[in-house]
Amino acid sequence: MKRIAKLLALVCCLSLVLCACNPSGAPEANMEDDMSKEVTLKWYIMAQTPTGSDEVLAKVNEYLKEKINAKLDLVFIQPGDYKQKTQMIMAANEEYDLMWMATGYNYRDNAAKGAFFDLDELLDKVPELKAFYPDSVWDATRIGGKIYGVPDNQVLYSQDGLWFNKAMTEKYGMTETIENAKSWDDVAKAYEAIKTNETDVIPLRSGNPNIFDNRKTVEIEGYTLGDDGKFFNKMPQDMPNYKKMREFYQKGYFPADVATMTDETSLIKAQKIYSRYSRQLPGVSGKFKIQNNYDVINIETNEPLLNRGGIQSTLTCVSSTSKNPVRALKLVNLMNTDKYLFNLMAYGIEGKNYVKDPNNENRIIREGEGITPYYVAEYLIGNQFLAYILPSYEDDVWEETDRMNKEAAVDPNIGFDFDPVPVQSELSQINAVKAEYDGVVTNGLEDPEVSIPAYMEKRKTAGEEKVIAELQRQYDEWKKAQ
Repeated sequence: MKRIAKLLALVCCLSLVLCACNPSGAPEANMEDDMSKEVTLKWYIMAQTPTGSDEVLAKVNEYLKEKINAKLDLVFIQPGDYKQKTQMIMAANEEYDLMWMATGYNYRDNAAKGAFFDLDELLDKVPELKAFYPDSVWDATRIGGKIYGVPDNQVLYSQDGLWFNKAMTEKYGMTETIENAKSWDDVAKAYEAIKTNETDVIPLRSGNPNIFDNRKTVEIEGYTLGDDGKFFNKMPQDMPNYKKMREFYQKGYFPADVATMTDETSLIKAQKIYSRYSRQLPGVSGKFKIQNNYDVINIETNEPLLNRGGIQSTLTCVSSTSKNPVRALKLVNLMNTDKYLFNLMAYGIEGKNYVKDPNNENRIIREGEGITPYYVAEYLIGNQFLAYILPSYEDDVWEETDRMNKEAAVDPNIGFDFDPVPVQSELSQINAVKAEYDGVVTNGLEDPEVSIPAYMEKRKTAGEEKVIAELQRQYDEWKKAQ
């Protein structure tokens, strides 16, 4: 009986995977989009449900009725649960219309499995949105040659960094040290001060061994392109960085459950985490204060780079189960072009959730008598350059963001998309090994001189050489075609 139960469970799992890959039960989509018919659009985003969301949504729907004859069913999913829950939604072939997505939330895999609409033809039906980005940006979203996501117009470049609790940093006289830090050794001085004096505070959320390294080396699918034009795994080369994470772990800078912690939000809000990795962008410190109600110091640890990872860091995808994909894309277009709608979605209702700054009509005030702050992160919902300036933001935050987007170095391989299908079996085995080892080596749970050779040997056994060979083949062919 146990064997039968196991077989039935396996069949169920395979059925879910197949549904995600080929949604046979998907409804027939309305590609002509009869605007005389009101539709309801369901949109999943990664955020905590803001206070007063029902009232804001009612206001949004009044406006959408007028603009595109639609109602919005906006569903918030907690950040810590987002990846798991959205995978379940897609595996179950649930009918919905829009979903926030990103590289770290399996954008590529989900697109390749057929979870999202191919937007190449759909974009022709919404030409204003198609013209919003240059071809190079659209190309960075392509999976298997097809567009499956609309980039949220925000910080398109990638730049690593760290944030530090400002009050604690000042308390122990570490401000200058942090602001001028160029290595893990520099910031370690602050971590030691916190460990010694703030016994209930975690100095560093988790290990990120290589974030102080330069961005000149090209990495694709986790493999480094050497000067000889060949890909390799440079983990052994990065041994000093992994040793540093081991040192941090032994000194108690990481939380006890560093490799398994899933919900850090409450600890951050309670100021129980002193420092954490943070993607750097203009206004990032102000955004943190809005979300957590205290100040941090942010530092950049490498140079800005416009690459696929940055562009794919926040996308809006149209579900392959959507009955109204064109209408859904029209909503996405509004979120990129309609200033009133964008700010209503992000900051709520004027006079209730904020008031205009009398000295700057593009800046808002979110406190005072009768004001209940409402906030949905701008990068989740569309074109953040439409957003009002928040109290903690610099006046030129959007101009500075635009400047950085334009000035960041461009990854010369931004248009290359590795197709994993020919080595899917090997990648599955490697991913199983990664799940076993990544948390261990990045957080220094074991001596890296022991764990990394063992990790590399298991990756080799899982078929890494075949994966690198296939990556090399596809890359060489792509380069020849350029």
